[in-house]
Amino acid sequence: MIPSPRHMSRTLAALFSLACLLFLSLATLLDADAQTRPLKKVRIAVGTTNLNVGYPWLTLPLSLDYWKQEGYDVEVLPVGASLQAL
Repeated sequence: MIPSPRHMSRTLAALFSLACLLFLSLATLLDADAQTRPLKKVRIAVGTTNLNVGYPWLTLPLSLDYWKQEGYDVEVLPVGASLQAL
């Protein structure tokens, strides 16, 4: 007996739902592991007095919490000149 297209679509939908559920549970476990580790403190000194959108590689990851997701507590410090950064 050949299964009907309706029965096949329901079976595929159930398998897809199961795969999504497994993926989400795995992602939740990995995220929970990342949140239990303490964040490593990092300071980045920038040789400028104005830290603005001209430094997107420093301002965007900080604003979007990319560094926290990777396990870093980053503090970006604008200093007046490169000698003051030392």
